[in-house]
Amino acid sequence: SGLLGAGLVTAGLGLGVILMLGLDRLTPHSHEQVGACGPGCERLGRVGLFVLAIAIHNIPEGMAIGVGFGQGDLAVGLSLTSAISVQNIPEGLVVALVLRSAGLSTTWAVLIAMATGLMEPLGAVVGFVVANGYAWAYPVGLGLAAGAMLFVVSHEVIPETHRRGHQTTATMGLMAGFATMMILDVAL
Repeated sequence: SGLLGAGLVTAGLGLGVILMLGLDRLTPHSHEQVGACGPGCERLGRVGLFVLAIAIHNIPEGMAIGVGFGQGDLAVGLSLTSAISVQNIPEGLVVALVLRSAGLSTTWAVLIAMATGLMEPLGAVVGFVVANGYAWAYPVGLGLAAGAMLFVVSHEVIPETHRRGHQTTATMGLMAGFATMMILDVAL
């Protein structure tokens, strides 16, 4: 039924938020307003905290891809993979440039940026296994991935993009990204 389906997706959404709250509490990271948070954050510099945050946020992106393919629906899996892959290009470039500006060689900066992206295939395997095992796991898994990504966007990305007067540019980028995702969803 529609109500049960909505309930399953909502339960997954809540699980995604709980997952990210746990990671937020258990991993070192930095917030603009509050500063460094989490265990061991004093051992990592600002660049290290940034790279770790990018690596961690790739987990739910990978889970979304895995869940998308979990029930054998290529249209869902391919549209998610395409959209996430498109945004991974500038994301990886940003990581490499930040590491390069911190003094790492080009080779190390690129290798570390690529390593942060390896969290996505790991998340994809987890998402695929979970969604492939049980019929109810597909909507819950998609909800979990969506909840985790919404949490990251609301908790980390939006506040960061709106500082220093860049809120209009950031909002326009969000809208363009949303439009691109919708086009990819319909086209694939």
